[in-house]
Amino acid sequence: MPIKLGVLLSGSGTNLQAIIDDIDAGKLDATIELVVSSRPDAYGLKRAEAAGLQTLTLSKETYEDPFVADMVIATELKRYNVDYVVMAGYMRKVGVPILNTFLNRVLNLHPA
Repeated sequence: MPIKLGVLLSGSGTNLQAIIDDIDAGKLDATIELVVSSRPDAYGLKRAEAAGLQTLTLSKETYEDPFVADMVIATELKRYNVDYVVMAGYMRKVGVPILNTFLNRVLNLHPA
């Protein structure tokens, strides 16, 4: 059974693309259920859309309070039945709502 991933990004999405490529090549038994960006202009969103993935953008302008933003992200990731959260160049601090919801199931691919 494939692992369901939620991917958080802020930039070009090269790590996202590597995950997509590994899934497509059969190297990674996973599906990407949701891609969340902290920036509406992140090129990673275009990569996600090109791959037919669901996306969500929550910029500082959307939710000024980072705790509220993290609550929304955690809720959406749960709604998509995500097993693991992958921080793939996500440049915002991940807070308690996400970390508690996905306890021991958050992976950081990029020093953020």
